[in-house]
Amino acid sequence: MKDLNWENSLFVTQFAPYEKFSGQNAMTRNKLVCAMSKAIVIIKSGPERDIEGK
Repeated sequence: MKDLNWENSLFVTQFAPYEKFSGQNAMTRNKLVCAMSKAIVIIKSGPERDIEGK
């Protein structure tokens, strides 16, 4: 497999290169990544609890 670099790669994004990170943009990006995926694994975790359930 060839190494990926700027000469042999294509980067596609729905956001302008100057846009700053935002939670909304991250959620939009994640929807696209999920749509292009063959499978999705969802792992749910909650807060840690002690023996008493606190």
